[in-house]
Amino acid sequence: ESDADGGAVLADERPFPVEKGRVPGEEPDEAHGGRLFDPRKEGVALLAARLGGFPDKRIEGLVRRDQGKLRICGNGGSSGDYVRVVEEFLEPVHSTVLLDRVWRHSGGCPPPHVGKSPARRLPGFFSEKIGVPVYPFESPNFLPSAKNKQVNLVRSVAYNLFRLHKYLSSIRYINRMIKETRADVVVNFYELLTGLTYLFCHPKALMVCIAHQYLFLHPDFVFPGQNRLSLVSLKFFTRMTAIGATKKLALSFRKMREVPSERIVVVPPLLRKEVLETTPVNGDYLHGYLLNSGFSEEIRSWHKVHPNVALHIFWDKKEVRPEVKVDSFLSFHQLNDTLFIRYMAGAKAYATTAGFESVCEAMYLGKPVLMVPTHIEQSCNAFDAVQAGAGVVADRFDLDALLELSRTHRPNPAFSHWVKQADWLILREFRPDLLMEETPASLWRRLSTRWIYRLGKTLSI
Repeated sequence: ESDADGGAVLADERPFPVEKGRVPGEEPDEAHGGRLFDPRKEGVALLAARLGGFPDKRIEGLVRRDQGKLRICGNGGSSGDYVRVVEEFLEPVHSTVLLDRVWRHSGGCPPPHVGKSPARRLPGFFSEKIGVPVYPFESPNFLPSAKNKQVNLVRSVAYNLFRLHKYLSSIRYINRMIKETRADVVVNFYELLTGLTYLFCHPKALMVCIAHQYLFLHPDFVFPGQNRLSLVSLKFFTRMTAIGATKKLALSFRKMREVPSERIVVVPPLLRKEVLETTPVNGDYLHGYLLNSGFSEEIRSWHKVHPNVALHIFWDKKEVRPEVKVDSFLSFHQLNDTLFIRYMAGAKAYATTAGFESVCEAMYLGKPVLMVPTHIEQSCNAFDAVQAGAGVVADRFDLDALLELSRTHRPNPAFSHWVKQADWLILREFRPDLLMEETPASLWRRLSTRWIYRLGKTLSI
C-alpha cells in the first residue's frame, strides 16, 4: 500500500521509501530517504526504467490511495516480464508509479491452470520453463483417426460426451480457483471450459482471451474453400471459449483493424524469447513437426526415394526413445524446445501439420514452410499463412515441393517487424483504462447475449 509521502508497505509489511524524481539504477540520495530497490530479495519488485522501450523514465512520485489500486505479480528476481506489465499499465495513465501490493503465490506469480486430456501430453518443456507449479484439469480434446493422421470427429464427440461428468467437475474447479486466488483478470488461452465457467458461474474477475483462433471471428478474415458446416462449427466453438470476455486478443500474421463491436484486437504472434534471440543459418537438412505420429510413414516413404537428404523430424509419439535414428540421414526426435529451435534455425526448410506457433517461428527465422493440415482449424491457419508468404499447402508430406520452394523462397521482413512489436502491443491492452472501457453494444448483441445469461443462471452449477 502506498501513501502520499512516498512510503510503501510490501507483502512483508516493511516500509520501503521511494525517492521522488530519481531514475531507477542511479545511486539514491540518502538524505532524502531514497534507496535502491533490491530485486534479489523476495517480495521486492523493481519498478524500473529500461523496460518496454522507455529508457531513463523517471519515477515522479507515488499515487495517493484514492487514485487507484493495482495488483502485480512477481518477486523481482526472475519476474521481469511481470514488472514490464506494471510499467506498461501505468505509462499512459499516470506520470507516477504506484506500488500497491506484491502478491506472492508459488514463488512470486500465480500458478497456471492447464486443461489436459489423456489423448495429449503436456510438453515437458512447458512445465520446466513456466517456473511455477502447474495445476491440470480435465478438458475436451479431439481424437485422431486409426492411422493417427486426421481428426476423427465422430470418435471425438463420443469420447467427450462420455467424459462430460469430468468436464463439469473442471468447471467447478476453475470457478473455485478464480475465487480462491482473488484474481482480478483471467487470461484464457482458448480453453472451452473457461468460457463455460463464465456462462454458468459468472465469476467477477475480468477475462481476456488470447489466441490466433479469435481471428476467425474477424469480419475481414478470409477462409479457405472448406465445408460450410465445418466453418460454422469452428466459429461457434471459438465464441464458446470467449463467453463473458472483456476483449479478445487475436494473434495474426499481419496487422488488421480492431473490431470494437466484437471486442477483437489484432496483435502479433507470441514467440519464445529463444526464437527471437536465435540467429538463423541456411543448412542442408529439412526440419519438421508431426502433430500426429501417423504421418511418419509418409516421411519414411519419401526418405526411401531420397536417401541422401537429411531429415530431422519432431513428433509426440509416446513410449519411444528421445531420438529414433532410422539411419544417418533420418531421425525422429521427441519434442524438446531447445533442440527444436536449434534444428529450426539451421534448417533449409520446414514441414509441419500447420500449427500456428511453429509456422510463425519458421517465418520469423526465414524458413519456407510446407503445411499439411489435419483439421479445419489448421486448414484456416495454412490458408492465411500462404497469404502472408509462409510457403505452400499440401494434402500430404510432399517434401519434393518443399525442396523446390526452398530454392525460390524469400522471407517476409514485414512479418519480423510485426512480431517485434508484440510485447508492447499486447501489454498495452491490459492497461486499466483500456481494460475497463465500455464497448457500445448493438441492440441485436444485447438481445442475443441476454438469453445466454439467463440460461447460465438457470443451469448454475
